[in-house]
Amino acid sequence: MTDVDRPQREVAPALARVAWPLRIGVGVALAAAGGIPLFGPRWTPWLVGLLALALGWAGWHLWWATRGPGAVLVGLERRWLGLHGARPIGGCAVHVHDGTQPLRIQLARQARTLVAHVATPLPASTLAFRLWPVDAGEAPEFTGSATRELTYDLARAHEVEALFSMLFHAEANEPRLLHRIMTSEVLAPLLLVRKESPPGAFRGITWDGRELAIHWTGPLVTDPERALQLSRPIWRSFVDGA
Repeated sequence: MTDVDRPQREVAPALARVAWPLRIGVGVALAAAGGIPLFGPRWTPWLVGLLALALGWAGWHLWWATRGPGAVLVGLERRWLGLHGARPIGGCAVHVHDGTQPLRIQLARQARTLVAHVATPLPASTLAFRLWPVDAGEAPEFTGSATRELTYDLARAHEVEALFSMLFHAEANEPRLLHRIMTSEVLAPLLLVRKESPPGAFRGITWDGRELAIHWTGPLVTDPERALQLSRPIWRSFVDGA
């Protein structure tokens, strides 16, 4: 690939993300411009205003995708698509297999911070919970939930927090059930990953009844191999115990 081709290759995925907003903006702008000679002076101010609004709409989306936050996400997604067998599934998400286990990586940007949610399906249950390190700040949000109603009524799971020597916060809709499944095989990987992760990178895990998600933030998100390596012992402990 030549240096001339490279910028075009990089811009193309960004433009694909905003194809419909651009089409709508350009279409409305053309319609407004074409309507000025047809409708006469009475409608000209309104049509000029609509033309300016449509061009502003299209211009903002173009900037967002090629120079703004969207460009950062496009570059981040390209890194994750470099994994063997990875493919895009829309919405800045990537599907990949780690061994035989299917993973969905949802990428996002919160303010200036990059975020990745490494999620995998498990046998459905009525339990919903989230665990996060005490130094991670706010609790991680549930993502991609098909059973979101399970997450509405969460309570502090104090017995589970005690199992972690108060190194993790815990919430669940059924705290006693969560306590029963927190075996040493599940506890050990979580404690190990908390210790080995870069400071502030590990945001915790969530289970919404169908999908286990491991949440990452910061520079680690730009290193897909390392993020998956750290995620592996966590989801594997739940897969083996399912």
